[in-house]
Amino acid sequence: MRTVALTASDFAKVESDLRFLMEAFREVLDGLGETAIARSLPWLGNGAEVDWSVVGDRMAQADAIAFGLLNMAEENAIAQHRRGL
Repeated sequence: MRTVALTASDFAKVESDLRFLMEAFREVLDGLGETAIARSLPWLGNGAEVDWSVVGDRMAQADAIAFGLLNMAEENAIAQHRRGL
């Protein structure tokens, strides 16, 4: 397997894409009335605390989706980097 050396611009792309995806995810959650979960999502810099007695498993599901979005942003950056070589 060949390793890929990412550049600073690749990491900036991951950050930009992840921010876009997480903000869209937050909007969806807000629209569904899941405001507490929306305000507690990682990587958005709001640092809201989660009241687990209220959100329970829904927060764990939201975190799993958030990490899936991170994975997608990273894979996209790698694919674009490879196409640019």
